[in-house]
Amino acid sequence: MALQTQAAPAYAPAGTPGWFWDDAACEFVPVSGNNPADLTRGIGRLTALGIGAAAATPSRALVNQLLPPGILFVAGANGPETNTYTSRVSITPTALLRAFNQASFGGSFVANTIPAGALNLVGRTLRFRATGTLGSTGTPNLTVDLALGAAGANVVATTGVLAMATATTPAPWTLDCTATVQTAGASGAIISEGIFQYSTTSSVIVLPWTMGNSTRGTALTPVDLTAAQLFTINATCSASSASNRIIVNTLTIEILY
Repeated sequence: MALQTQAAPAYAPAGTPGWFWDDAACEFVPVSGNNPADLTRGIGRLTALGIGAAAATPSRALVNQLLPPGILFVAGANGPETNTYTSRVSITPTALLRAFNQASFGGSFVANTIPAGALNLVGRTLRFRATGTLGSTGTPNLTVDLALGAAGANVVATTGVLAMATATTPAPWTLDCTATVQTAGASGAIISEGIFQYSTTSSVIVLPWTMGNSTRGTALTPVDLTAAQLFTINATCSASSASNRIIVNTLTIEILY
């Protein structure tokens, strides 16, 4: 990395003497004296729009070395349509970390993976919102859950087993769930609550099903919040039929705090 002094910095917060130019990352780096200070609490890098490889990629600065509130992940396409299944399967669409570039965050991004340490803060709150369509013969039970970790090891929120009404594809469904970190660290704890609802063939909205941890009103623990966490949306159906189907059409994950 080569740092070069900028005579006219694009922006300098109060108390920051100036900026250096990182020509490898195409970003301005806050400095204190002649030393880069991008690890200073509350100070982040700025992408120079219109310069180099980062010309079309604006970045948001870290706040106290944490991701700031805002949209974290957005799915740009549908997830896999699933039917004729009885085991628990992931129906997660590919979701990419938005509003950051890799250089400003300090590491490579992996689809559907929350970066290491991003959840490691008491009070850190995420909102998961998803929509899709489903079909049901009216005989199966359905379970939908949100999970962190490889193979969905840590179930953050679940509908529990739902007795389904008949629903002709495409019947819309929505999921809205909020999860909050209660204990940080390698043995962290997360509590959640939300709703899952869908329409029947007659377009009557089924009463919202409450989503929470497996034992509602208690936190899921232990979860290693210092590590990167893969997130998945999963479905389990009790009866195998081509008509018992589900797909995720939209997905956003937002940091509320």
